[in-house]
Amino acid sequence: MQRARLSGMGTFFSILIGGAITFLASWIYYRKASEDLRTETGYLRRETKALRSEADVLRKGNADLLRYSIMLLHFLDDAGVIDVEWDPDTGEPRRIVEISATATGRGTATADLTVIRRHEAQAMGLASHEAEVIRREDQEDGAPAEEAEDR
Repeated sequence: MQRARLSGMGTFFSILIGGAITFLASWIYYRKASEDLRTETGYLRRETKALRSEADVLRKGNADLLRYSIMLLHFLDDAGVIDVEWDPDTGEPRRIVEISATATGRGTATADLTVIRRHEAQAMGLASHEAEVIRREDQEDGAPAEEAEDR
């Protein structure tokens, strides 16, 4: 009987010591996991805050882009380049009805070039880059030769 009692007490203390060891190991891992979770949560909180500020900048940038686009559509519509159908409630464009543009232009240029070195030009008595330019008699001051010929 004494032996059974000691055996029962040994089992009880074994269970008690095993429970204490299990509790201690669980508590240590729980603290480590909690600390890791707090660290990760702090990191995610900082990243979320940074993403929110970037999203705010993008949202503001998109609002500016939309405002500039609508302003450009107003300018082009007022200039008669495009015809826009506007929403009377929101003031935003529904669709571009017509686009029209005309481009014209004219230009010609001719030249006869001869390369003469400066010392050769001076020896020949020709104008060098330091000399004054003398206008032709049939050309007005500041007018290109082309315009003078057209007149």
